[in-house]
Amino acid sequence: MTIDELQKLVRRCHDQHFSKTELRERLRDLANEVAELTHHRDQQNLVEEAGDAGWSLLQLCNELDLDFGTLVQATIAKLDARPRGRKVALIGTSANPITNAHLR
Repeated sequence: MTIDELQKLVRRCHDQHFSKTELRERLRDLANEVAELTHHRDQQNLVEEAGDAGWSLLQLCNELDLDFGTLVQATIAKLDARPRGRKVALIGTSANPITNAHLR
């Protein structure tokens, strides 16, 4: 099944089972679904919660008239455009306040 077909299926399912959802409520629902992923207890629960979060995200795209596939492709292009080989170092310090000398 393509992402486009899946997004249409989510739209049909939502229209059949729910009424219009305000944006704030949809965002809260999505945040709660993602938060549930951090509380997974086993593989089956994780799979179920990931499905719920995916459904909520696709429905958000439907409500905002966004094409999920296009959004993901844009993110992939943005990541591919980043220079390769960059690394970040995190160095702990007890400097308070931190100054430019500490940063150098």
